Amino acid sequence: MHTVEELVEVAMGPVSVFIVFLLAVTVSYASQKALNTFPDVASKIVWCLGIQAVFDPLFCLFIDCTIQVSSTLCITDSFTMLSILQ
Repeated sequence: MHTVEELVEVAMGPVSVFIVFLLAVTVSYASQKALNTFPDVASKIVWCLGIQAVFDPLFCLFIDCTIQVSSTLCITDSFTMLSILQ
């Protein structure tokens, strides 16, 4: 796989989480404008998606750092991207 393709594949994880979050916020906003209400459970789900969208890259980096075996063995996304860029 080429370098650009690998970087795009690694970056698509957090980007896709953020896109799902934006879709959920849009549905929530549209529901509140059209029906003047949005279910409490659905609001909590959107809230959790927002937290995940913000912290997902940080959690992935933390896990990548904790399970790194060596600098030559790239087993996780962050270290794969780092080895490609070096």
